Amino acid sequence: TRYTFPIRNTIVAGLSDGVIIAEAAPKSGTLITARLALEQNKDVFVVPGEIFKTNSLGSNNLIIKGEAKPILEASQILEEYGIKNTSGSTEGTKKTINFSNEDAKRIYEQVQLGNNTPDSISQNILIDHTTIITELTLLEIEGHLRLLSDGSYECT
Repeated sequence: TRYTFPIRNTIVAGLSDGVIIAEAAPKSGTLITARLALEQNKDVFVVPGEIFKTNSLGSNNLIIKGEAKPILEASQILEEYGIKNTSGSTEGTKKTINFSNEDAKRIYEQVQLGNNTPDSISQNILIDHTTIITELTLLEIEGHLRLLSDGSYECT
């Protein structure tokens, strides 16, 4: 329920080294999580959103106020924590991936099929755009996908 979100958000912020925000409107519950993370001296990262989109105003304001670090690539988070990206090439071998959820699996499969941008993925499966962006970022952090300079993704 809406009354248990702050409790859940406190736990999420407490268990994490940092939180990543893909999108947050000015009165989004996501901003509660960001505030809780900041109160616990946790890092807050934001994927900058479109400046005229209401759903990006809250998250973009965190960047403007200096409360969050803008990120454009998952590798920036790895660098922030001093983690070296060791996802080397696995050409010629088939790797087994343990996906964190069904959405991540479906999104990864779309990239394998050549639907390698958030827009092309959202046209082929019924998952909201914010979830697609979040899962793509997590798959990149985990070393399963690589973000290319043209904004598309490829499997590693």
